[in-house]
Amino acid sequence: QVDLAVRLAREAAQREVSEEDRGLMCLPDAGGAMMPAEELVYDDAAWLSSTLQGVRFLHKDVPNEVAAALGLGSVRKLLLAGRVNVRDLACPKPSLLDGQLAGYPGHAALISRLVDLADCLGSRSVHVLLDFRTHPSQSILQPNLDVLHGPAVVVHIDGVQMGPEQLCKLQTLEPAQQGMRRAPGGASPGLNAVYSVTDVPCIISGEGLYFFDPKGTHFIDAANSHPTPVGKAHLYANSQLPKRFPDQFAPFEVFGFSPSRKFGGTILR
Repeated sequence: QVDLAVRLAREAAQREVSEEDRGLMCLPDAGGAMMPAEELVYDDAAWLSSTLQGVRFLHKDVPNEVAAALGLGSVRKLLLAGRVNVRDLACPKPSLLDGQLAGYPGHAALISRLVDLADCLGSRSVHVLLDFRTHPSQSILQPNLDVLHGPAVVVHIDGVQMGPEQLCKLQTLEPAQQGMRRAPGGASPGLNAVYSVTDVPCIISGEGLYFFDPKGTHFIDAANSHPTPVGKAHLYANSQLPKRFPDQFAPFEVFGFSPSRKFGGTILR
């Protein structure tokens, strides 16, 4: 019975399944009993699942990617759902970035543009690190964020803390509306210069960990077949996030950053 259910689940994951049909679907739980799929949770965070109580897990023979395609809940989603320290943010659309970066010299001018931005924000120093390490990527917020744990350019803007609203303004509003003491020089795209070298900038600033995914290729909603821009704020200070997802914070542990406390600056990765 379990083998048949797994084969049918694999087949369904490759097809368009309506919400109505999803509600009628049954899958085996961890003990092999057939249960409504919407009552089951797949284990995408094995280091955390043993701490959960009152959760009915999906059978281990059903692959996580199949469960995700069918819209089942996961351990990660369960732990993050409804938490006040996780927020959705406005994210620049690819069309906006294409216009701003058209004719832009790219990585050759990236550092000078970020130094100019740091000056506009009132910082007195900027540090740049070429991090050639590949960081651990098991205990992270989403499995498909593991590609962001390889070698990277890391920029530290000293003494400047930015909250969710300011980070969104710096990417979606015209310079005059961004709340800086002056606008970046020339035709600089400001913070959006980072998109000349990355699809998903990762940012630590103050008490938050931020991700911006304009193409919607990393923060994927299985229920939405069309990728959309995604911005995420994870307010880690005074929360359990660093303990539950320690690998997510490991690449940022430079320039004096520790996930155990609020950071007095900004790190762009």
